[in-house]
Amino acid sequence: MNDKSLKKELEDYMENGDELVFEFPSEFPDIWLYQNRKTRKYTFGLENNLVFANTHESIRLVKNALGAVTRWMIENSYDVTYRLNYFETFSNGISIERQYDTIEEAYAAFRVLALGFIVNARDTAAEEDKNKKTIDNIVFRYKPSCEEWVATCDKPFVFEMADKDIVKLAEKVWKIIPEMEEIERATTERTICEDLNGSDIS
Repeated sequence: MNDKSLKKELEDYMENGDELVFEFPSEFPDIWLYQNRKTRKYTFGLENNLVFANTHESIRLVKNALGAVTRWMIENSYDVTYRLNYFETFSNGISIERQYDTIEEAYAAFRVLALGFIVNARDTAAEEDKNKKTIDNIVFRYKPSCEEWVATCDKPFVFEMADKDIVKLAEKVWKIIPEMEEIERATTERTICEDLNGSDIS
């Protein structure tokens, strides 16, 4: 979302009877909290029209937003220990669009969403790092003597593949990576089982 559209969205909140309670950062906020003047209930929002280079960037934004609102809560003597119970979570539901009776409830809901996202996104980020490491270690080179392209990878998967067509070779590489990952995973699991049982598994 560009600066003008973000400003327009925040202005719409005001026109709809919402009063800004908190925003971070102050110029072009990633997170904001409003109170509806009529219902006196609270709604939080998180900037979601962004382009991230990788999952680490999205995790960083959510962590920074959660940290900022937590500091603001403490500095203004709000209770950050309030937690939503089972029914509040699974019956009433947690969402950005929902209105909450108190600032503490809004904070508790955002905290659940933020921490849940961070925990799940870490696995994706780790997989991206692993794939990037693999891709960075793949080298394509042309062998004039054989009139073919060769792709080699040293770590984490050791392989060498060749094809006269570089496009077809690239396709082969993209297919072999998940297979190599599965082989590594299966081999690791077998080794763990053998260590636990103290014997080979046929």
